[in-house]
Amino acid sequence: MRQALAFLPVLGIILAWATIEVLGIKAGTKPFIYGFVALFIAMVVQIPVQLWVVRKTGVKNGEIEAYHALILGTVAGVSQELVKYLFLAGHTTDFGAYLGFGFGTAEVVQFLPVAFNEDVLDEMSKTFSMTSQRLSVMGIVERYFATLFHMGTSILLTSGGLGILALFMVVHSIIDTLGILANIGKLEVKTLEIVFALVSAIVFILAIV
Repeated sequence: MRQALAFLPVLGIILAWATIEVLGIKAGTKPFIYGFVALFIAMVVQIPVQLWVVRKTGVKNGEIEAYHALILGTVAGVSQELVKYLFLAGHTTDFGAYLGFGFGTAEVVQFLPVAFNEDVLDEMSKTFSMTSQRLSVMGIVERYFATLFHMGTSILLTSGGLGILALFMVVHSIIDTLGILANIGKLEVKTLEIVFALVSAIVFILAIV
């Protein structure tokens, strides 16, 4: 059952794609592929640094404090936005939209293999309590707004300078920090989802107007 539920977030990706199609945004497969690859390039930087932080700060058995969450969230926000920026500078807004779409799609794809490993699922459930949320209908909503966020920031990064990059690094870092706190039960998930949806919607609307 959990394996089947793991595919629900894919519906959020489909809804995000439908959104940009309705808006008449088209850029082909190239930026989508760039965005897909960009996520994994960001992970090459992000994951080793986060693991180093975990080792150096003594995080054990998922006992993450607020300052751990801030550091881990900041590493994610900075690395992901920086990689997107490097791919986006000088491109069109339509290119940016589809790069963000590819980035958001890759986030779902990287999680899917976990669904087929019961041991990992059980461990994640105990440690971060993130699995139960992502393997639910809420995963559709979360992925939809997450992909809108990536598309919106990517559109704005195509013409924005270092100031816009720094702003989105901060915003993304805060969101990821709050996400970690919610995953470990130190923040109400519903509160996070509402804040995240509002921020994502605002960023996306600002990007397309």
